[in-house]
Amino acid sequence: SKFCNDAKRNLVPSNREGWFEASALMGYAALHCPTMEKTGDKAAAAAALERMKADAELKRLQAERARVRLESDQGNLVPRSLHESDLAARAAFFRREIETFIHRKGPDLIMAVGGDGGRQPALVDWWKRETEAWMDAWAEDAEFGAEPAGDQDAQDAAGPDPGMAEVA
Repeated sequence: SKFCNDAKRNLVPSNREGWFEASALMGYAALHCPTMEKTGDKAAAAAALERMKADAELKRLQAERARVRLESDQGNLVPRSLHESDLAARAAFFRREIETFIHRKGPDLIMAVGGDGGRQPALVDWWKRETEAWMDAWAEDAEFGAEPAGDQDAQDAAGPDPGMAEVA
C-alpha cells in the first residue's frame, strides 16, 4: 500500500509511457522497503528463502512436465519401450537378411563372377549394389517383424523364407 500511495503522489519515477524502470524500482525498494534482515528475524528470512527456492523449483518442474506433455501430444515423442522394440525388430530383420543372403543370392553370386576370379571387379560392383539395397531397407521407415528364434539348420534346409521380402 505504501508503494501504491507513493506512486500516486509521483514519488516513484516512471518513464514516458508510465512504466517503472527496474533501476527506479530497485532504488525505491532500497530506500523504502524493509527487508527481513532489517527486522532482525534471520530464521524467518532463511525459511522464506527456502520456500521461494522450493516454489521456483516446483514451477520449473511443472513447466518441464507441461513441455514434455505438449511434445507428446504433438507426436514428437514416443515411449522409449516402443522405440526400443522397433529398433530390435529392425535389427532382427536386418540380421536375418544378412544370414539368408547367401542362400537367396548364391546363384546370382556364382553367375556374377562366372567362376572366373578375374571378374572380381564385377563381383565388387554387384556386392555394392546389394549392400545399398540392404542399407535402403535399413533406413526405410517401415514396420519390421521379428521371427521367433528356432532351429536355424531347419530354416536353412527349408531354403529361403517365403515370408521374407527380397531386397532388390
